[in-house]
Amino acid sequence: MTLIIDEASGWCLHVPYPADQHTSTRERDRYALIASCDGLLLFERGEGPSGSMVFYLCNPATQQWSLLPLRPAGTFTLPCGFYVHRPSGEHRILCLTGDQQGSHYVYSLEAGGEARRLGPAHPYVPICSVLPLHDVTLGGKLLHWSRYPAVLFPMDAGRLGPEPKERDKIVAFDSESETFRRISRPPTRRGCYSREALFLLKVEDRMLAMADFLKGSMDLWVLEDYEDDASWALRLRVDLPSPLRHACWAVMSPRIGHDVILLGDHRRSWVGLYDVAEKRVLKQIRFVATDDRRTCFNVFVFRESLERHTPSSIFLSSI
Repeated sequence: MTLIIDEASGWCLHVPYPADQHTSTRERDRYALIASCDGLLLFERGEGPSGSMVFYLCNPATQQWSLLPLRPAGTFTLPCGFYVHRPSGEHRILCLTGDQQGSHYVYSLEAGGEARRLGPAHPYVPICSVLPLHDVTLGGKLLHWSRYPAVLFPMDAGRLGPEPKERDKIVAFDSESETFRRISRPPTRRGCYSREALFLLKVEDRMLAMADFLKGSMDLWVLEDYEDDASWALRLRVDLPSPLRHACWAVMSPRIGHDVILLGDHRRSWVGLYDVAEKRVLKQIRFVATDDRRTCFNVFVFRESLERHTPSSIFLSSI
């Protein structure tokens, strides 16, 4: 099952998976929530002995599900971004695919999942793991990833791979011009990124920020000039209290509060609201499964009412 918790109104929404009454617990566990956009949820599910993935769209308010045809010619399809294209109002998914040379495709859900190829995306090392979808969207059109599959972009034409200093950079995608860009990260405390947990977030929907977690403390960096990679500024350093000393991700949203940040620890299943101005924990929650299985969760912030958006054309072939 999926539980969506709205603490402000004090209710939980149970969303059964498709054909829930005919599906075993083990099969239901194959569903993974990987993205949210505009009140809609995107799931992936392993199918069959080959382990190939299929993708589903869900409207939690109406409990409608739709199977998405994200399958161009190729060996795999990896969703990378889920967003609303502002000029057209379409819900779109950016995918990396394993066709003959590796490509980026854009799918329009209102157009029945029609795929449009953006251009080549040559892998320069094998893509062997599924990475999270984009971390942050700025201004309704700029998607950002702290980690991205190891591919060559159009600006890398003629090279076998990006420069070593470029491999750890943030990747940005402008969903209107449909162009990619690499952005330098802020400096690290240890001189290498492998020992620190880095997580992208945004400040007031207009500034890119990054939280750097290391040994129970968090640095919050802000990119003051989006066009200048050298404009990262350290806004604060916080020594995190227990049980959030092992936090490894962060979310900021106007819906949460101006000086309040949502922190989480995947391994210990803790989530807490932390006031960075007053340096105190406002609330903490630990997620515990009803059986002996490990609790796994993803966190997404819904900006609008779930009942407000029901793009009927997406769900014409609901299951």
